[in-house]
Amino acid sequence: MEALLRWNSKKLGFVSHTELIPIAEKSSLIIDLENWVIKTASLQVKTWNKISKQDFRIAINISQMHFKQKNFLEEFNALMQNSGVNLNHLEIELTESAFLTQTEENIKKLFYLKSLGIEISIDDFGTGYSSLSYLKKLPINTIKIDKSFIDGLPDDKDDVAITKTIIDLAKRFNLKVVAEGVETKDQVDVLIELGCDTVQGYYFFKPLSAEAFEQYFIVEKELALIQT
Repeated sequence: MEALLRWNSKKLGFVSHTELIPIAEKSSLIIDLENWVIKTASLQVKTWNKISKQDFRIAINISQMHFKQKNFLEEFNALMQNSGVNLNHLEIELTESAFLTQTEENIKKLFYLKSLGIEISIDDFGTGYSSLSYLKKLPINTIKIDKSFIDGLPDDKDDVAITKTIIDLAKRFNLKVVAEGVETKDQVDVLIELGCDTVQGYYFFKPLSAEAFEQYFIVEKELALIQT
């Protein structure tokens, strides 16, 4: 799973993360907001794994502004201790632009998180404009192909070529690759053909609340097992 915020405003209705996060990043609110997400998502995945006896893992997006804070690890460790979550069930996502501007201090943070058993992912891969040398220098587990390249599949030959190149690159570095924003069976078929490991998007489900996820993937799944 990937934890994404949607603000349920009484005046505006549901406001998606694509609108909410940029506004929050313009102020220090993004730090408090993401700390709340880290705490809430960690407790949630711990609960799901306990009641279902499965190994769900949840990905949490961290902004560049938040990650570069000097007390990021201190606050993160405190949240982890309070939640008691198995750190192998967490994944941290940073955008490609965040990886391109890593300082020595932030690189140490990444290696520390990796040493805890947390997986590290590059989000929106393919949208950066710098050297790819960070792929061999940083402790990365997963590359997530940006939705803008998936939208053109399977008809746009350029998008097919770019997607194939990213998948091949990931495999050369022994990285997992995830395609974001998949909406059609044709897109799924071509991604399978190109060797993509995992796909996510509206083709499977639109965004679910925690309650809806639990109902579908835990309660109904267990009922189905009992019936069989």
